[in-house]
Amino acid sequence: MSLAIMNNILDVVLENMEIILFAWGILQVKMVKEKKAYVCSAFVFALSEVVYIFCPNKDIGYGFGIILGQMLAVIIFFQGKIWERLAKYWFSLFYVDALYFPVKVITDICMFPLREQKIVLSVKDKLITILTIVLILLCSRQIKKRKEWVAWIRSIPLRYYCLGILCSFCVVFVGAFINYIKVEENSAVRIILEIMRVIISTFLYILGIAFAFVNLWRIQYKRENSLKDDYLRMSKMYYQKLVVHMQEVRSMKHDMQAHLNLLENFIREEKWEQAEAYLQEIKVQQSWNREQIINVGHELVSAVLTEYVHQSADIKFSCEGVLPEQLLISDFDLCTIFSNLMSNSIENCQKLKGQEKWIHMQIKVFQKNLFIVLENPLTEEVDIKKLGQFTSKEDKENHGYGILNVKKTVEKYDGEIEFMTNDGKFQVKMIFYQAIKE
Repeated sequence: MSLAIMNNILDVVLENMEIILFAWGILQVKMVKEKKAYVCSAFVFALSEVVYIFCPNKDIGYGFGIILGQMLAVIIFFQGKIWERLAKYWFSLFYVDALYFPVKVITDICMFPLREQKIVLSVKDKLITILTIVLILLCSRQIKKRKEWVAWIRSIPLRYYCLGILCSFCVVFVGAFINYIKVEENSAVRIILEIMRVIISTFLYILGIAFAFVNLWRIQYKRENSLKDDYLRMSKMYYQKLVVHMQEVRSMKHDMQAHLNLLENFIREEKWEQAEAYLQEIKVQQSWNREQIINVGHELVSAVLTEYVHQSADIKFSCEGVLPEQLLISDFDLCTIFSNLMSNSIENCQKLKGQEKWIHMQIKVFQKNLFIVLENPLTEEVDIKKLGQFTSKEDKENHGYGILNVKKTVEKYDGEIEFMTNDGKFQVKMIFYQAIKE
């Protein structure tokens, strides 16, 4: 094999690595783990190179070997539906240039004194590609550190990738047009045109990304407003129930003397069965009144818990401990935590068939640290590592954020959260350090 062919293969391998790493790290595309996929990809890649090198017609060889063959070799690595793979492949192919171009400009400036040397010309393109790969890996690392970014990127609808590809086509068209009209004899005009190319290309690349992020911010803003509306509605309902409960307590207190007098008459006349039946009736009435309101010490959290418990009357809810009213955690964040955890627990309980449905909460305070434990029965295995990364619901654009929002809120206060499954129970443990006000 000649040196030129080996050099060409190396260039192609590096370029495809750029695309694969961009899709994996920037677009958060999930990759296959089966070894046969890697073998199949290597075979398709080798076949595409053979077609390109030995095809008599270079245009056909380029179309089938480089464009089609390498595309198939790369998308074999991706998980998902074929249309999703193709869209993300072409998006990665075009948007790699958004990172490649600034690296190229900086490299050209740094290597300008050596531009005449042949060795520099032969390795410069490979060096630029390698530096671009390093930049992609650095960006990927920053994205993976921020779970909310990962969730946002994975929730981008396919149509926004198509819009990004369209903007990329416009970038290519602008570059081709400027190359066509470039005046070689006039260096000033050439510089102006290059600056125009950079400005227009940058604008179009940003525009392609902006469509998706504006949509994500719109969804997040809409979701937060919806949550705030829900919390206000829950608070209103809670206070209405609290007023009714207080009226019932006053009524019970007002009638208590009459109840005691009647019980006294039953006992005096030795009507034990009637006395016991009447006493049970009073206890049932008191129990019914008690179940109408859940009070954990914090008014807004009590309102949220009451709302969710009343939505599922067949689920038994119990709580140990009291949540301090004076916390360094905002009401909105507290409600975000409890509403999402209660929603998740209720959803798990609803899957139970022929089993007791229950949710148990523990609240403990120790040296200004707040401990919260929530547990419920479980019917199926849960992959703890994947919690907050996906949703089983059909509406993936508006779901799948619950556990992630809880994690993000806990981490916002430098707290810790742990998910566990044990003996058929799902358990969430949270700790907030120094969360109690002075």
